[in-house]
Amino acid sequence: MWKFIILFAAVFFIASAFMGLVYENRIASQIIKAGYIDQYISSHGVGTQKTFKKFVQQLRKEGYKINPGVEKILWEEIKKKTGYYQNSV
Repeated sequence: MWKFIILFAAVFFIASAFMGLVYENRIASQIIKAGYIDQYISSHGVGTQKTFKKFVQQLRKEGYKINPGVEKILWEEIKKKTGYYQNSV
């Protein structure tokens, strides 16, 4: 009986983590498709940490629920679209 409970708990935690990742990717995709990333890039380029934090605050005001995982996905997308990776060593 205990083995079943432990196995169930492990599967539950793994499924919860996976659902969290799916949720983060879905929110980031919505933001990207809405054109917010392109607007940020046209205004700031890669920008600075300060401009990015302001951008994230604006998205929160728009009603998006942004956690650190979503922030990371958005930041990676900005770097990818601006060619940041091509310029780094």
